[in-house]
Amino acid sequence: MKFGSWAGGVSIRSSKDSRVLRIAYRDTDKKLVLPIVEEITVAYQDYSDLQRKDNLENGLQYTQQQLG
Repeated sequence: MKFGSWAGGVSIRSSKDSRVLRIAYRDTDKKLVLPIVEEITVAYQDYSDLQRKDNLENGLQYTQQQLG
């Protein structure tokens, strides 16, 4: 399913006091809601994992340079 066909039904909010994202999706076809939210969740988790890995690698590189 192409992003443009369902993107209008997505609502994503973040809280000021936490790192929690609230993801909602509305559609007239109930069968689409859960699979689309799950796809968004998996994509965000993959992105978050990459960011965390990059931050760890950057921290390790900085530490090695300081010790070096």
